[in-house]
Amino acid sequence: MRLLSCLGLFTLLMASWSAGPVTSASASARPVAVLLYDGKQPVQQALETVVRAAVEPSADKVELRVLHAGRAESVPFLKLHGFTRKNAPLLLLMDGPTPAAKVRRKVYLDPARDSRQNVRLVLSVLNLPAPVAEHPKPGPVVTVVADGGEPEKKLLASAVGNQQLADGGRKLGATGVVVYRLRLPDELRYADLRAELSGGFGLDWGESAEGPWTVLADSQQYFGIGAEAVTGKLSPVVKLDPILEKLTGDLFLRVRANGQVPAWVARLEVTARAPGSESAERDWLVEVARLRKEALAKVTPGAEGQHQLGGRIAKNTTLLAADSPYVLYSDLVVAAGATLTLEPGTTLRVPHGIAIRVQGQLVAKGSAMDPIQFVPAVPRQSDDWKGIFFTPMPGRSSGEASVLEYCRVANAATVELSRFAGEVSHCIIENGLAGLTLRNGGTGRIHHNRFLRCRRGLVVQGGAGEVTLNEWNGCSIAIAVTEQDVKLPLRFEQNSILGSPAGAVTYFKIPGQTQPPLVLSNNHWGSAAPEKRVGGGDDAAAVVFDPVLAAPPADSGPGWQ
Repeated sequence: MRLLSCLGLFTLLMASWSAGPVTSASASARPVAVLLYDGKQPVQQALETVVRAAVEPSADKVELRVLHAGRAESVPFLKLHGFTRKNAPLLLLMDGPTPAAKVRRKVYLDPARDSRQNVRLVLSVLNLPAPVAEHPKPGPVVTVVADGGEPEKKLLASAVGNQQLADGGRKLGATGVVVYRLRLPDELRYADLRAELSGGFGLDWGESAEGPWTVLADSQQYFGIGAEAVTGKLSPVVKLDPILEKLTGDLFLRVRANGQVPAWVARLEVTARAPGSESAERDWLVEVARLRKEALAKVTPGAEGQHQLGGRIAKNTTLLAADSPYVLYSDLVVAAGATLTLEPGTTLRVPHGIAIRVQGQLVAKGSAMDPIQFVPAVPRQSDDWKGIFFTPMPGRSSGEASVLEYCRVANAATVELSRFAGEVSHCIIENGLAGLTLRNGGTGRIHHNRFLRCRRGLVVQGGAGEVTLNEWNGCSIAIAVTEQDVKLPLRFEQNSILGSPAGAVTYFKIPGQTQPPLVLSNNHWGSAAPEKRVGGGDDAAAVVFDPVLAAPPADSGPGWQ
């Protein structure tokens, strides 16, 4: 019966077409638009309604016919043009009203695509003017109140790791994420995004609930150390104009914790601006600068007159010595694919609790006359700031071609080299909690450095590479080894170790794992007797010192003070 109904529909459609001329249409004849669709699918039925509404205002220019693809592919029209039901929904532009008319253009319509996109596509194919829509009046267009109510539930695309607060809003834990879906008017082109956020938050946008995501705002970028210094709800404003120009569907907003401190979200709002009006983003950034200056002044006296640096560096950047000192207001992240270069003589002052994280490349090449300084903003103790971390992206070595040369690193918790493939040379690392940490293998070269008064001068946690012609002086423990990389052995030779009151070496082997002997041959151990060279550990006999150098190797150490 369904097949007969489909054939009957086709017969009526063809009969109406046959009432026109049998020959090809003349140039003056109206073109005919044929929508081939499958009415069994509600989304295609809705699409038919949308197409009819779009074409109706231009009925004097284009005639619209709708052909149901049905369940059979034996409809003559389909066979004539080689179309099947699988082609539906399909829009055809034909040069006349007869079944024999030629198909001038065909375009596939995606029912899953936003209906506004399909309307624009239909009008473009038919060369019809798009309907003129007025820009929304200035004011809120879409508002999300994070109170757990029904309005929020309708906009909520996903949420994990968050807690609904009794007084409204959501608290996001270290891995907390909440995603909202906002349906914006198609004609919206000028708008700001306002938000009531606080804590360690990140705010991203995307065109689907799964991403990919693009960062809109990040508290670390704005405040960094001020996450706890800034109190109350914040009202950031982000200009959405560039996003709206390329947005083809709904706008998805993701609020996430940045992994350091919890985040809170109470409200998101898209606010339309009048065409040509200024965004409030500039006012927000001025306010951010004021808050950051206040927060930074609390931990770094006198920093307000210095260059501030922080956040993510995603493109090649050079820091100039003439602009020194730079004061970090948040973690400084060198993204994969980017290179951060420091001129000789550049100084970075780092407040407590902040780190430099290198996923890409760091080139800090100073000189004996103009070293590069990484120093605490306010010197207090051996972990005044977190340190420099070479953190590799999956499948890559970190610090590929990175260089630390003629640098001074003071009072940092550590300089950590993970799968390091670069070079650290002629540097002075002093008052560190763990001067240098080697992790996860690597082929880097560590040479001609001096480690002064570190609690542990060199920590080896599965790291490898070459460590030669360095000097340890006054470190409580010079070398602490917990794990060796059996595939990439550590070469430790031609070094000078002086004055380690707690023992020059500790070798704590991991229980249950077979570790090779720790070979530390061809090094100078000062005046320490053999039995004083090893402190602690559970297998002191597994450390091989012989042969021992009677004097420090010539040319060891950095060569500058």
